[in-house]
Amino acid sequence: MPGLYLLMVSAILFTAASGVYAQNLPPYENLYMIGDASPSGWSITNPMPFQQDAEDPWIFTYSGHMFSGEFKILTFTGGDWCDEEDWIRPPSMHPPLEDTAYIITTGCPPEEEDYKWKLEDQQLSDYTITVNLRDETITIVNNGAINVPYESLYLAGNATTGGWDNPVMMERDENLPWIFRFSGFLLFGEFNVKTFTGDSCDGDWIRPPSNHPPLDNTEYIITKGCLAPALDYRWRITNDQVGDYKITVNLQDETIVITRDVTDPNEPTIFDMFLVGDATPGGWSLGEQTPMLVDSENPFIFSWTGDLVPGEFKIKTYTENDWCGGDWIHPLEHGQAFQLTDFEILAGCGTEDRKWVVSEESAGSFTITVNLEEDVIIFNGDALSIDENNSIPGYYALNQNYPNPFNPSTVISFQLPVNSDVRLEVFDITGRSVSVLVDGMLASGRHDARFDASSLASGLYLYRLSAGTFSRTRKLMLIR
Repeated sequence: MPGLYLLMVSAILFTAASGVYAQNLPPYENLYMIGDASPSGWSITNPMPFQQDAEDPWIFTYSGHMFSGEFKILTFTGGDWCDEEDWIRPPSMHPPLEDTAYIITTGCPPEEEDYKWKLEDQQLSDYTITVNLRDETITIVNNGAINVPYESLYLAGNATTGGWDNPVMMERDENLPWIFRFSGFLLFGEFNVKTFTGDSCDGDWIRPPSNHPPLDNTEYIITKGCLAPALDYRWRITNDQVGDYKITVNLQDETIVITRDVTDPNEPTIFDMFLVGDATPGGWSLGEQTPMLVDSENPFIFSWTGDLVPGEFKIKTYTENDWCGGDWIHPLEHGQAFQLTDFEILAGCGTEDRKWVVSEESAGSFTITVNLEEDVIIFNGDALSIDENNSIPGYYALNQNYPNPFNPSTVISFQLPVNSDVRLEVFDITGRSVSVLVDGMLASGRHDARFDASSLASGLYLYRLSAGTFSRTRKLMLIR
């Protein structure tokens, strides 16, 4: 019997130890922040992760920048907002940030109980958020504002389509405002990065630490005003480097990344399109989104034919049922006329959410075609008014030439919201001007210019419209 007694004691001790071990494990392996106050926005497929404490697995911490807006904490990624998964949220809507209490809810609560924390309008700031699952507390600490020294950056130089006199504005990241990006064509020549508009000697320049460094060198220096020629360092694009580029300037890391875009122009990068909106058959439900069909012979062309009702819509370019999970196709202006072919592609859940608007008069049967090769969207509808094309446009636009490719001539269309001093010019890929199509004052409205390339060799050309402060460049292809 002593042996049996010893076995029973051992079993009791093992069970007790296992229970204690289990009690020391937190209920969640990961926590994530979601909301417009978070750097990752409202994306449920890519929320901002917390870091689990290496010594105490019950403690999770996020340390980084945040924006004005709302946020809550989820315990899972992917899936659906209303899956039977847990959310960490405050016990009331927008409590003081000093309050340390939180509650845990499952799935989607009623809208009036969808409590969130809120950061009020303020400068971009660094925060530390600590969730202690054992004590059931959350602490939110503002570590102070983040200084971003420049509101805008511009690419200037004869390697750019704007030259030295019309620098090209870089796009500022909506979530990381110290990051600026350029994506476009660079010519044979030189360039630097300007932090201001106006006279070249008035402000700071971002330039390489030596003249004409290798493009994979990520270092830069900041100088003020105009320098002596021997110190006026620049990046250079050689003849064999002419092409499409992506440039990223990170003011926080003090780096510049210059990469040649080697995407095969013959291979599409978008494989799906869906109409989404109350004007479409599927409404605003991502689960019922209306698919567009890819052309069987040209994978860059998508089309849809059907009925649109009064309402709004935009176009989704990915399959996941997540509003923030990818890129959307938008008009340049909310309610843009259907006769206009321009569009832009923006990341989901950004600050701009322009849509096409179907009125009572224009509702009916439509054929919508998106051509990613030509960067155009074409609407054909039974009820579209031809008079709409004669209205004064609300913004500047330069359309893709048609036809393209062409031989020997093509038409370039553009629009002006006000009377403007206009210059429409065509360049070869070295930046040499080959034709000036328009140079002078034009009235507001829509205009066409014919480009005759009978005397030019086959190849890629660029055309640039400059009107007031507006400048836009597109490509055209001459094929003999």
